[in-house]
Amino acid sequence: MASEHLTTRPTYRSINMVATLAGIERKAFVLGITLDLAVCRVASLIPAAAIFALYWSACYWITKRDPALFSILPRVLLQRRVYCPFLLTQKRRAF
Repeated sequence: MASEHLTTRPTYRSINMVATLAGIERKAFVLGITLDLAVCRVASLIPAAAIFALYWSACYWITKRDPALFSILPRVLLQRRVYCPFLLTQKRRAF
């Protein structure tokens, strides 16, 4: 039978991986560098390096724990609330 000799093709992991710079998501890395430069302008290099190290370690932990969080969170924050009159009428009648 022809179905016994199925050919399999490998899927490429790089297509489904999150694009990262220094182990964290690209947008978070750019935000961290911008924050670091702002702190460096106000203070000196040592506090800026400490803040960037803390920021990088938090973003690295989040990226390793849930890589899709950085793409989900902005969508959730920008999502509109939906008005549902049925829910309001049920709350009013519950006296």
